[in-house]
Amino acid sequence: MFGVSVIWSQTGRAKSQGAHGVLMLIGWMWVWAGADLWLRWRHGGGEVLPDSARALLILVPVLGFGTNAIYGFGVRLIPGLLNIGRLRQRCIGVAMALHNIGLVPLLVGGHTGGLIGAGMMVAAAVLYLLGMDFLRSKPSRAIHGVDVRGHIWIRAAFAWLVIGLVMILTEQLVPGLPHAYSGAWRHALTVGFITTMILGVGQRIVPIFIKQPLASTRLMLVGAGLILVGNAGRVGLELATIGGWPWSFRLMGVTGVLELTALVLFTVNLAWTLRNRHHVYRAGETLTADTRVREAVNARPSLQRHFNRLGITMFDHAPFIAPSMTMGALALASGYQPGDLLAELANENETAAAPAKASHGAV
Repeated sequence: MFGVSVIWSQTGRAKSQGAHGVLMLIGWMWVWAGADLWLRWRHGGGEVLPDSARALLILVPVLGFGTNAIYGFGVRLIPGLLNIGRLRQRCIGVAMALHNIGLVPLLVGGHTGGLIGAGMMVAAAVLYLLGMDFLRSKPSRAIHGVDVRGHIWIRAAFAWLVIGLVMILTEQLVPGLPHAYSGAWRHALTVGFITTMILGVGQRIVPIFIKQPLASTRLMLVGAGLILVGNAGRVGLELATIGGWPWSFRLMGVTGVLELTALVLFTVNLAWTLRNRHHVYRAGETLTADTRVREAVNARPSLQRHFNRLGITMFDHAPFIAPSMTMGALALASGYQPGDLLAELANENETAAAPAKASHGAV
């Protein structure tokens, strides 16, 4: 890995694609590996690592590698996914530098260093969100297969990042907080930030890669609700255990079930989407909003005439129909709602079929 990172940094292609970000990620991976080996050597005989060691194994991969990866890829992906109107590149660059500079004193330890480092990372997170216009979307036309309510995944993930970092800063301001407190901010960062971000971006990116709309936006929204409630419940209940209330321990397991169910629904939804991708439309099947236009026209050439009657002429001079275009996308691009276009095509088909049935009966 180290050899690859050095060779990559010397290529012109790497320089044009932001080699500094790649090397930063690889650098934090090496710090992560080194910290793991050092802790194994120092505490190899112990059954349970002390809190400081366990915190180190969370801070390096989550704030060192994971957060840098999300910050870096987020600049390219999130503006398009959320349709953000204005980016402040200078704020984003300063935020990423501030985050990495602040992480160093936090890892080194000490009250002053930890306080300064945590404060810098909180400021970096707020500055990054400022650079991303606080994730506000500009008005745009509807996109078939995309439910804008799903944007809550990404926005909630960044909210949990800020909450987790503020909790770390509070821990530096108030030394000696119980172990349950550190467990709460760890969960806020690992599940609330990292996992929620992966699910939120994945449910948008994977359908784009395979050129197939997400199978079910309802499953996506249910999964979002489950993981948000589960994570908030887990963080809140871990903090409640500080008071010694027995009910907080009993309910904590329920939050894990909610989070696991969200992951299962996410997996099922993507598997269902992949299955739909391999289905090829055949004549006689009912048209749906997810039916690919090219497959439908190949199976039913008469659809081309129906499109013309409805004023849809975009294919008249086109050399080909995009393989990924669906009936739903065609409807929205042509000023129809998907259900209305499908109803019009069904009516056209019935009208065309009526004379054929009458002539057959006369014979």
